[in-house]
Order: sequence, then C-alpha cells, then structure tokens
Amino acid sequence: MTQTQGAKQAQTILQKIYGMTATAHPLAGERDLNFRIDISGEPRFVLKVMHAGCDRELVEMQCALLGALNNNDAIAAPSVQLTSDGDPIATVAFGQEQRLVWMISYLPGRLMSDIAPLASAQLRDLGAAIGRMSLALASFDHPALTRTLSWNLTAAAEHRQDVGMVDDDVRGAVDHTLTEFEYRWSAQLAARPAQAIHNDVNDHNVLLHANRKSDGGAIAGVIDFGDAAQQPVVCELAIACAYAAMDQDDPVEACCELVRGFCSERALEGADIALLLPLIKARLAVSLCVSSRRRNAGDTDPYAAVSHEAAKALLKRLAARQADVTTIRFRAAAGLDDVPGSRRIVEFLNSSTLYPVMSAASAPVMDLGVGSLRLGANPAEAELGPLSRQIDAFRAENQASMVLGRYMEPRLLYQSDGFGANQHPCDERRTVHLGIDVFADAGSEVRAPLAAVVHRVTRIDLPLDYGPLVILRHTTTDGEGFYTLFGHLQAASVTDLKEGQSIAAGEVFCRIGAPPENGGWPPHLHLQLIVDDLGLAEGFPGVCTAGEADAFACLSPNPAALLGCPERALDARVDDEGLIRRREQLIGPSLALSYDQPLHIVRGFGPYLYDAQARAYLDFYNNVAHVGHSHPHVVATVQRQIGLLNTNTRYLHGQMLDYAERLTALLPEPLEVCIFVNSASEANELALRMARAVTGRHDMIVAADAYHGHTTALIEMSPYKYNGPGGTGGSDWVHEVPVADDYRGPYKRGEPEVGLRYAAHVEQLLDSLNKEHACAGFIAETLPSVGGQIVLPEGYLKGVYASVRAHGGLCIADEVQTGFGRLGNAFWGFEEQRVVPDMIVLGKPIANGFPMGAVVTSRAIAEAFDTGMEFFATFGGNPVACAAAGAVLDVVEGESLMDNAHEVGGHFLDELRKLQQRHELIGDVRGRGFFIGVELVHDHTTLEPAADAAAFVVNQLRHRGLLAGIDGPLHNVIKLRPTMVTTAADVARAVGLMDQVLTHATRRFPPTA
Repeated sequence: MTQTQGAKQAQTILQKIYGMTATAHPLAGERDLNFRIDISGEPRFVLKVMHAGCDRELVEMQCALLGALNNNDAIAAPSVQLTSDGDPIATVAFGQEQRLVWMISYLPGRLMSDIAPLASAQLRDLGAAIGRMSLALASFDHPALTRTLSWNLTAAAEHRQDVGMVDDDVRGAVDHTLTEFEYRWSAQLAARPAQAIHNDVNDHNVLLHANRKSDGGAIAGVIDFGDAAQQPVVCELAIACAYAAMDQDDPVEACCELVRGFCSERALEGADIALLLPLIKARLAVSLCVSSRRRNAGDTDPYAAVSHEAAKALLKRLAARQADVTTIRFRAAAGLDDVPGSRRIVEFLNSSTLYPVMSAASAPVMDLGVGSLRLGANPAEAELGPLSRQIDAFRAENQASMVLGRYMEPRLLYQSDGFGANQHPCDERRTVHLGIDVFADAGSEVRAPLAAVVHRVTRIDLPLDYGPLVILRHTTTDGEGFYTLFGHLQAASVTDLKEGQSIAAGEVFCRIGAPPENGGWPPHLHLQLIVDDLGLAEGFPGVCTAGEADAFACLSPNPAALLGCPERALDARVDDEGLIRRREQLIGPSLALSYDQPLHIVRGFGPYLYDAQARAYLDFYNNVAHVGHSHPHVVATVQRQIGLLNTNTRYLHGQMLDYAERLTALLPEPLEVCIFVNSASEANELALRMARAVTGRHDMIVAADAYHGHTTALIEMSPYKYNGPGGTGGSDWVHEVPVADDYRGPYKRGEPEVGLRYAAHVEQLLDSLNKEHACAGFIAETLPSVGGQIVLPEGYLKGVYASVRAHGGLCIADEVQTGFGRLGNAFWGFEEQRVVPDMIVLGKPIANGFPMGAVVTSRAIAEAFDTGMEFFATFGGNPVACAAAGAVLDVVEGESLMDNAHEVGGHFLDELRKLQQRHELIGDVRGRGFFIGVELVHDHTTLEPAADAAAFVVNQLRHRGLLAGIDGPLHNVIKLRPTMVTTAADVARAVGLMDQVLTHATRRFPPTA
C-alpha cells in the first residue's frame, strides 16, 4: 500500500470510527503506521494504525500510561482521543488485515533531531523533564510493562549474537561494551529497583517549542511511549544521554548537564551513577546491533538507521574516555560526594603530624601557567630547554635552593607533545597540572610524609612522562587507603626499593633525578596526592584536560600539606564565575562581553588566543592584532623603546618622523602630512574637525549603518549607534545615504552600473541641501564593516567623491578596518575603487594593538587647519606607539603578509563559496583577502535575515575553538577577519568547523519557504 493509499484509508477510518472529516498525512514510524490529522489546515491529532498482530494489551498500557501523565503536570504528553463509541481503541480492516487503531492529540513542537545538538540550558531542561516524568510514573503499573523487549537495557548482552554484523571500524568497541556489560554491570543493574519508564527518550521522541530563538526553545514534551517498560530508572537517563550527546563538542559534559537537570527533580544514588556510563555505551551498542541486523536483512527504511553513524562516532569517543573519571564527573553533576572518602582523607592529613617531603615551606612560587608573564606568549618558550633556563634564572634571582610549581595550574608546556605536529593547537589536550612541582638540584632528598608501604616502583625513563617514580600507599586511622606519587626521580635512588616494602615516616627513600633519565624534564619532584588510583598505578595521569579538572581535583586533592605549605598559596584554580561577578560590580554594564559563555583570555600568539585553562582558539575575529598576537618583532621593538623613552610629542623625536615618512611613502599624492593620535575614534573626531575648519561648513554625509567611533560627535554621525538600541535618532547635521550593498540593497550585483546608481543618491542629497546644511564632507569606510562586511561595487567611491568635491566638500576614507594590506589585492581599501581621498583615517591594526591612530591628508588641508588654535594629543605619536607601528610595517613587508592575505584569503573565499552551495542558510559570501562576510538568510527570495542562526553559529564556533563575530544592521552577517599570519591549514580547520556548525544550524533553523 502506498502512502497516498494509506492516507486515504486513514481518512476513511477517521470518518467511520471518530466521526471526523479531516486530512491525513503519513509520519515516520518503525513498525506501525502513523498519520498526522489536520482539521481546517491545523494539526490536531495523530492516528496510530498498529502493525498486524499487535497485542491489544500493549496499546491499553500506552493509553493508561498517557492517562497517568495527563493527570500530572510533570511533562507534556499526548492525550488519548476516544472513538465515537467512547472507546480508546478500535479494530478496523486496513488493507487486507485487521488492525488496532487509536488516536492521540497532536503535540506541537519541533523534534530534537531537527535542533540538535542541544545547548546547555536545553540539556538541563530535558534532564529535569525526564526526572519529573520518572516521578510521575513511579507508581504506575501494567502487565504489559514486563513484556520481553529487545530494547530493554537489562537485556543488552543478548545482542552480542549480532556483533559480527556491525561495521568493522566499531565492531571491537561494540563487542567490548556488551561483553563488559554482561560480566561486570548486568548483575548490578538487575539489583536496582525498577519502575515504568518511557524507555526510548531519543532525539525523535523529544519535542521542543517551535520558536526561532538562538537556543532553539525549551522542552515542549515527549511522544511515542510504545517501548515503555519496567526498568531501573537510571536506564531512562542513560538512553536520553546516549542521544543528546551525539554531535556534542564535549559529550561527557552534555551528559553532565542532563544529570544536573534530572537530579534537580529526582535524586539518584551512587549505585545508579556508577551504571550510567556503561548504560549509555550499552544503548549505543544495542542501537548499532539492531540497525546492522536490519541492514543485513535488507531493510532499507531510512528510519531504521537514522542514528547509525552518530551512534558509531559517539561510542568511539566514549570508549576512548577514562571511565572512572567520567563517572566522577557524573557524580559531581548529580550532587554526590565526587570521590567517596576524599574529604575524609584530606581531613586526616590536615589533622596529622606530617614530615615535610622536602623543606619547601619558604620556597618561592613560580608562575608556569598559561598566563605567565615570565614565560611570554610563544608556546616554544614553554618547551623543556627554555623552561629549564627560566627556572634556573628564577631560582638565581630569588637566591632559592628550590622553587615551587602550583597545583591545578593550566600550562601550555604540555602542548609540546603535539603542538605543530599531529594535533592542531586548538584540539583538546592535557593542560592542567595535578600535583605540585619542587624544582631543586638533582640528587635532592625526598622523605615519606607518613608511614607507608611501597605500592609501585617504576625505574624506566619515558620521554615527557614521570621518568622513574614511586607510589606509596598510606592508611588513615580508620583504615582507608590513599597514595602519594613521587615522579622524575633518580633511577639509582630507587634501585633497592621493592613493592610491599615498609617506609617509615620521615625516611629518605628517593632522590630527584636529572635529565634525561627523569623523563627529560628540568630536575624537580612531581608530588601528587591520590585518593583512588583507579587501578592505573604508574599510569595515573599527572596532567588532565580542562574538562576533567574538577573530577581529578577530587581524585588528586592539593598536596601542599605534604610540603608544609598553605594550600591557597599553591592552588592555581581560576574562578571565572567570580571574575564575572567582580566585573559586574566594577565595570559599567554597557561594556558587554562576547559570546553566550564569556571567554577568559590570558595569552595570544600568532593567530591564536588562549584562555585561562590553556585552551587555544583560532582567532578570526580580532583584526587589531594585524600581524598576529604578540608578534616577536613588534614585542621586542616596543620593549626596547619603552625601556628607553616614552614621552609626549612636545619634543623632537626621530621615531615619529621616521614612521611618518614610511607611512606616507605607501600613500599616493597628495597624502603627505600626518597627525597622530591615540585611537581611531580620536582620528575620526580630528578628521571631522579638520573638514569643518577647512570648508567652514558643519554638516556631514554618512552611509547608513555606519560606525565611526565612540565620542559624542562620532556617535551622532554613526547610524549604527544612533538608530540602534539606546540611540536617540539622527542629528540635523548628519545626512544618510544608502550603504552600497549590492546583495541586499535596491541595486543588485550583476546589474549595470550598480556603483554609479548608488553614488547617485549622494548627488541627489547634495542637490537637495540648502546653504544652511551645506556639507563639510563625506565619510565612509572603504569597505563597510559594521554595515555587513560590504565590498563596494565598482565606481561607487569615484562617483561619490566627484559629487562631494563638486559641491565643495571633502572626502574622508575610514581605513581602520581595511588598511595595511588586509585586502590582499590592495594595501588600502580606497585603491580598489581607484580613488584618492582628501583624508584617510587609521587605527586598530596600525600598531598591532598598541594605542595609536592617525589622520593623513594633503599639505593644503593641514595648513588650512592651522587656524591659530593649537591641536595637541599628549601621547599621539609617542615614541613607543611609532616604534610599534614601524614594526608592523616591517612584518607586513618582510613576511609578505599582503601576498598571504591575497593567496590564503582568496582560497578561504573559494572554500566558503563551496559551503554556500551545501548550506541553504548562506545567502551571500563576499570580501577581499582577510576581510570576509558570510550573510545568513532564511529565505533566498525575501532575504529574511537569519540573525538567530548567525548567533548560534558564532557561539558554536567559539565552543569548538574558532572565534568569529557578527555584524550588519540585521545582525546576520558572520564577520571573518583573521590575522595576517593566518595559514592555509588554519583556513582548512575553520572551513571544516563552519561546515559542521552550519549543518547543525540548518537543522535548527530550517528555511521558511
């Protein structure tokens, strides 16, 4: 029977059984036939035609269960619609078979599969909804709940018979998961109390409110209770986690959010949480076995394999995770004591008499963290050779026999095992140090803090690892065991130690090693306290990822007490939430932070920024760092100059003149006179003053949506501000013309003389102004950035400049965003339009972030501005700023960065246009070099702006390690302005991430037409 025939028969059933005249539309289903029933064009019901041979008791159970949920406001669920005879179920002839039929109300919303991956708040919302649902069903019972069902997780091991059908690349993980489940976890699961659960809270059974907010909407309800069964309640949470974690950047953290939500409504015990990860993996394995079996049997229904590839990817990722650490993260999310006994052991140590492992109580502490001023920005300075020299220098400066390195300190030095090699710097890696370092002379003695037994001795030398190490086992007065780990030792000092050997408190039992035998590190002791070694012994990590830090802080508490040092002085943990609270108290609220989860940035180098946890982000946003963050040449130049002189410009100094000569040499005549200030806002303010002084006029012409700075006058001539939130509208001295946007504006790309047609608006405006409002000039970015990363159509500025000059005005080119070679094919934006302005305004990238701005103009205009009123900017063009600006030119020229922008930026544009062909959300890709805009739209005909999708995309990119921004008057243009040192490899990564995120965004924000 075709879908059309089925729909017609469904409409006949509606008329006969329910007395309704309606339209039926087929819906996806696994075994049963489902039809959406529309009345007067509005979805009202879902008619369910059960498969032949369906047990009536199963349908009765679902009707009763929905009735129980509808008597409780725990979660939205469909209600059962009775037949004309008042029955919940009917039997009808469907085709050649007798089938059971029942109907439920239509629950509005969007499937989670259309919106996934869910945001953090949605995950918590889903977890809370499931928790409430489980409470509502806690007392519900029905005989059909105990039927045999292959999807039941208590029966997961039975699917081992199908493992041979699973794809080769994941077969081993499936086999291991199901085998481990059978022999390690199934008995524990069977011991947990069971109740009625939905049993299939997957991404096709969860609905979200159908809105277009950037978060996709809150949980609207749950549907399809056909797999409901009596199972331990933790199975409900595990199944939801298995599907919600698919495609998540951090699947474990996604599951933690679900756990937090669930446990906010219904508490779980430690025994439940211990089963959660095995159950999540088991559900994924069962799903893969079922879909593989159906595929081998010739089942071609797409729904049967809808989650197959995502389940494979997630099972592989979870199989690579350290199970015990993941469980600790789950326990913390559930509000349980993260590591049973951890607090008791810490209390025992704090109340005991300890022998200091080394006499380090007065030793100075060295900052080895990602934000260390001592180590500088270049990750290469964190490698072992430079690091060793820095430690030696620090010890000498402090005249110290030993130096301490902090606990839980995020460090870049561990990136040397992958940085620039097989891993990308933005990949997740171990960064957080789990012990305390005692840097001292090789051969320094190490003592046992308490009576102990040697638990493990390793004498081998492993590069970039502990080297020779000893683990001691101690026992509290209550008989609880714990461990102390001593790494980077002298091999000869542990030769005679044997596992099981007793060590007395205060006994010298080992010594610090020297490279290379100690793993290659500078001579030091790595001291770590371990509450539970997870059975890993010498394989217990000394460094973890930022996502695992909270869990490992429970496994490895601060060992400062073992050195006789205060914990706080050696604890490097960062409290971002505390920083946010301090900022809210100390900084004006109008100064906003970027992204839904603010970034705490502490270091930058090249095209990367690093947060306080040493996560790296590829920076395609901050064009201030024109030649890359902390470029060594710029840094060294500034350091030399600021170490010699930085003063105001009342004195003669060659730095200013040298830079002015270099800058004007890059400009066409008659642009030959410079005035330096401290920022682009000052520069635009000065250009406005000069235009008014020279012309004797007051008014200005600006492009719609333009932004030129934050001074009072500049806000008044920035439509982006005065027409935006908090704005008060335009002033009578400011006259707007349309921005020459050939994608969204009235004249479209490809039409004849588009540039001149836009320029005609300026001519018309000038002709309409009376003498009182005669314009002093026209100011515009040569490629409007805030206006939406616009590339002006050919001939636009030539036509505008001709009109303005003919009416006695001056032409000001705002080159703050586009100058210094960013466009690749031109050093200045105005060159692309083949015009020469009367003044250009520079800022931001001019000195790679050092405060500086400039106005460059003709000698005639500069002299006309000399009216007797002195212009003075105290530090404008100071020696340090000019040195930094000169260094920027050195790098742009010496490293051929304009050519790099042309080649790599051009390739980036090509790749983005390929993405445009694959993703309907992309309406336009435009730009030059490293100045690129990607405009998102919901409809390619109406150009309905997709601001919601743009916000989602940039926030998802941020979570994946790529920083981008949003611009445009409709807030729907993703702006991409990489540093000039960006490579083709960086672009490849960015394109890959954008492809992933746009795929998710397209599901979440489907086209309107």
